[in-house]
Parts: sequence; C-alpha cells; structure tokens
Amino acid sequence: MKYLCRTCKKECDDILKHLMTVHKFSKTLVESQLKTNPDSYKNSFVKLKNDRRSKTTIQAKSKKLKK
Repeated sequence: MKYLCRTCKKECDDILKHLMTVHKFSKTLVESQLKTNPDSYKNSFVKLKNDRRSKTTIQAKSKKLKK
C-alpha cells in the first residue's frame, strides 16, 4: 500500500522507514511513540489508491478529449 506524507508531500511504502530516513526521526523515538499510541502517525499520512496511472497521464488524456 502506498502512503502520502502530509508534511513533505512524498509517496512512500513504509511509514516507519519514511519517518526515519526523510524526517530523521530516531528508531527509539518512533517505537516509543507507537507503544504509547499506536495511531500516533495516522493523521500524518494519507492512504493512496493503487491506481497505476499517474495524474499527468489522466490530465493529458482529458485534454485530448476536450479538443
């Protein structure tokens, strides 16, 4: 499943890995926050649908149809 980070607007497959690599959170911090509140990062990420077409492909097709 793909997720979109609301902070940096990047797609990722693994939320924990994203937090540690992109946002430089330590592994111990992430683990301790998840122990106290399992849904602590739920509002920080949006689940993306598994649509294989990108937005640019969809936009390009809609422009061709309008002409």
